[in-house]
Amino acid sequence: MKKSAFTLLEVVVSLSLFALFLLLLFTVSNLLLHRWSLLKEQQQNCSDTSLLFHRMIRELHSCVPVPNSFFVDLPTVDPRCKKNLFFLTTAASLKTYGEISAIGYFFVEEKKNSPCYNCYRYELSPQETSEALRAHTVESLFARASSSTSKSCHCIATHIIDWNVRPAWILHEKISATPPQLVGKENTPNLVEIRLAMSTSNSPPFGKASAHTTAFSTVVPLLPSL
Repeated sequence: MKKSAFTLLEVVVSLSLFALFLLLLFTVSNLLLHRWSLLKEQQQNCSDTSLLFHRMIRELHSCVPVPNSFFVDLPTVDPRCKKNLFFLTTAASLKTYGEISAIGYFFVEEKKNSPCYNCYRYELSPQETSEALRAHTVESLFARASSSTSKSCHCIATHIIDWNVRPAWILHEKISATPPQLVGKENTPNLVEIRLAMSTSNSPPFGKASAHTTAFSTVVPLLPSL
C-alpha cells in the first residue's frame, strides 16, 4: 500500500501561511488594544474636566464677597502659571462648617510650546486665609501659587485647550463687562462667565475649531460685594 505524506514544499507553505495569520492577528490585536487605551484615556480626561467644571461652579456659588479677594489672571511667582482664577469660598475641602478658604485654579502648559494645558487647583487652609483677611493681604496668598507646590497645588485636569473667565456686572438691568466706577469701593463682579474646552484627541493638530473637542460653559451668579 502506498503511504501518503506532506511534501517539504507543502510544509513550508503551511508554516508560512500560519506565520502570516499569527502576524495579522497580532497586528489587529495591538491596534484594538491601542485604540481601547486611547478611548479610555479620552474618557478619563473628559470626566476630569467635567468634575473640574462642576467643582468650580459649586465653589463659586459659595464665593465670599469680600472686597479685594476676587482675581482673574493675577501674576504669581510661577512664570508658567497662566490664566488663573482666585477667590474665597466656604465650599472648600480643607475647612469645617462656615470657615473660609482661599481657592485658585490656574493653567500650565503640558509641555513647552504645547497647545494643551494642565489645570491645577490651589487651596489654602482657613487659618492662613483668616490671617491674611485680618492683615488685608489676601492677594499675597494667591500670588505665591505655583505648580511645584505639591502641598497646596494639585493637578486635577489635563488636555485643556481653551479657558476663559469673564467677570461681569449688572448695571441698569443689563450685563456689562466693565465694573461701575464707585469711589473708594472695590467692585466684586455680580456674574462670572466660564468656558472650558478640552481636546479629545491625543495627537496633533489640536485646534479650537477641531471636531475633537468637548466644551463646557456657564454663567455663575455671585453675591454682591460686602
